[in-house]
This record gives sequence, structure tokens and C-alpha cells, in this order.
Amino acid sequence: MVVKWTTQVTLLTLVLAALWFLASQAGDNLSARDIDIGFDFLERPPDIQLSEGIDTHPATGGRALWVGMVNTLRMAGAGIIFATLLGVVVGLSRLSNNWLIQRLGTIWVETLRNVPLLVQIIFYSSVLSTLPRVGLDTGPINGWLHISNKGLSIPRIFIADGFYQWAVVVLLGAIGARYVHKRR
Repeated sequence: MVVKWTTQVTLLTLVLAALWFLASQAGDNLSARDIDIGFDFLERPPDIQLSEGIDTHPATGGRALWVGMVNTLRMAGAGIIFATLLGVVVGLSRLSNNWLIQRLGTIWVETLRNVPLLVQIIFYSSVLSTLPRVGLDTGPINGWLHISNKGLSIPRIFIADGFYQWAVVVLLGAIGARYVHKRR
């Protein structure tokens, strides 16, 4: 019994001594390179620009840290909502009476369940990294669709001069076509 306690205390002392040695070495090496350790970065300008969030040009490192935490919570919340919706849809598809939908749901579940999450993350990252960077003029796909690593961009309706005249003509044409179709 005494030998067990002596061994435990000796090992604990050795582990604490090793941790103290590593911490003092790290502190000496950082101070030799004039790298400050501490929380001073929270009050200095971060010299970074954040791509999105509540503040894209934070004045201090603390504000940048806060923006990072808020972005993390936003992404986690969105991930929870979309994962729940996707899980419900796929789960209901497995209970469907339609053979094709049931098989697709089963393939989805069994494929993703048997592939480790890290492998999935690496796969998705490699697929997204092959997409062109934002700002590169890659040109539209099929004349209207733009895709980059930032997302998918599709055109929107832009009301220009003459739009309302064409809308009236199309509306009158639709009414006339309906009238002619009913008269037959």
C-alpha cells in the first residue's frame, strides 16, 4: 500500500516538474524573441479584417474575439437547424412507401454513417478548394450562373426602363390567350 502511494506521489511530482520546466522554457524562448505573453492583445488593434460578422473592422483584439464568438454561435445555430431539418427529411424518406425515396434515404444514412466525420470534412474541404477564388473572373456557367469558393451567384430581376410596358403587353397577351382558349 505504501509503495503504491509512493509511486503515485513520485509520478505526480515528476509530471509537475516536467510541466514547470516546459512552461519556463516556453516563457524564456518567447521573451528572447520579444513576444509578449498575456492578454495585452485584447486592447491592441488586431490589424485584421473579418470577412463577415457584427463588426468587420474591429478596433481591438477583444472586439475581434467577440466577433469570432458571435460568428461561431451563429454558425452553430444554423448548423443545428439545418442538420435537424435534413435529419427529419432523410428519416421520413426512409419510412416512405415509395421504393426509390426509401432506398435513397437508406443509401444516404448508411453511407454517411459509415464514413468518419474527419474524412467527410477533408473531402468537402478538398472539393471546395478546387473552386475558383472570389474575385477571379471565371465567367458564367451556361451564361447565367457564377460559382466560386464564396458561394453560388445567380441573377436577379433588375427592373429597368421599359419593364412595365413589357409587363402590360405580356399581361394583355395572357388575358387574350385565355379568352381565345375559352372561346374554342
